[in-house]
Amino acid sequence: MKTGEGKLTHKQKVFARQYALTGEKTSSAKIAYPAVASDQAAYNLAAQNLRNSKVITYISNILDNSGLSVDKLAGFTGRVIKAGINRKNISKATPSDSLRGIEMMYKLHDSFPAERKIVDKRTLSVNYDVKTDEELLQALNDITQQAKQYQDLITSKTKQ
Repeated sequence: MKTGEGKLTHKQKVFARQYALTGEKTSSAKIAYPAVASDQAAYNLAAQNLRNSKVITYISNILDNSGLSVDKLAGFTGRVIKAGINRKNISKATPSDSLRGIEMMYKLHDSFPAERKIVDKRTLSVNYDVKTDEELLQALNDITQQAKQYQDLITSKTKQ
């Protein structure tokens, strides 16, 4: 057993093997944890497993032992790029198949940066009681300005 693999449960090992085989988080969790009732619960278990450093090490060891180490993938990626990624130079797979395979292997090794998601909830409200037409118009302008500022904030954060 390699360093970092100790103390995994049987279900964690089943999840890791299935994930290394398919790259599918939710279905791997459903196989490893058959009592899980919903897709969301399976997805949550998969996410929990993929945050566990021992599970990640176990998956990396499975991939390494299968000849899919990051170093070998990097070498293969270089050869594919140098070959021009065309049907003539890649025997049986299409260029699209090769690229999907490479992407999957890098994904399994967690070599892609994590997805960034921004969750923010804002409420814009106006008390309409005893307001004149001018006050309502000003309130509408204020809400419109706040919405525009929020839109600009979201746009700037997604570009980072």
